[in-house]
Amino acid sequence: SFLGLQQDFTGNLADRPEPLPRGEHGRWTSHAKQFFQERDHLVQVAGITVGQIKKLTRAGITTVTGLAAAADRSVPKLDQASFGKLAAQARLQCQTRADRIEQPEAP
Repeated sequence: SFLGLQQDFTGNLADRPEPLPRGEHGRWTSHAKQFFQERDHLVQVAGITVGQIKKLTRAGITTVTGLAAAADRSVPKLDQASFGKLAAQARLQCQTRADRIEQPEAP
């Protein structure tokens, strides 16, 4: 209930729920995008789910860069093939970010 949520509210960002990967943020979209970029949040990985974000976080993988570098790891309760696809996607996105820094006008 609303009162329960209000009573349990701590204001601590560590207590917040994971964002929805394709969630709509309305007028807060630009702020949310900046928030995710500044924190290199896993929500930015194309095709990722909230459940996968939680499993990766429990395994100590909390950023897109960390996921890109974790190709040889295994994550409890996350299918290895799914993990491999997510890690490959994270590497691709990290490379695209690096390319855009070097060549901002590139497609």
